[in-house]
Amino acid sequence: MQSCFEELTRRNAIRLAAALPPLDIPRLYGAEKRRRAMMVYEARLRPYLEATLAAQPTGSGMGARMARRLRARQIAEQLLYVQTGTRRPD
Repeated sequence: MQSCFEELTRRNAIRLAAALPPLDIPRLYGAEKRRRAMMVYEARLRPYLEATLAAQPTGSGMGARMARRLRARQIAEQLLYVQTGTRRPD
């Protein structure tokens, strides 16, 4: 995360040199932290989701596929939490 902060301060210096308004570094840094935490969570969830989707019966139609995917994600998130204690980042 240090490199992210350094990149933001570098970009801010360039903006200030060009007489542009400064970046909101705390907001952008927080957004980047949340994005990276979600990427880690999604990577951990992926094997659980794939296994759960494989176990779910398939249906025809877009609604059935959407419902299947939603239910599989709920089950996968619960399994991930029970087995590793990892919850979806806020």
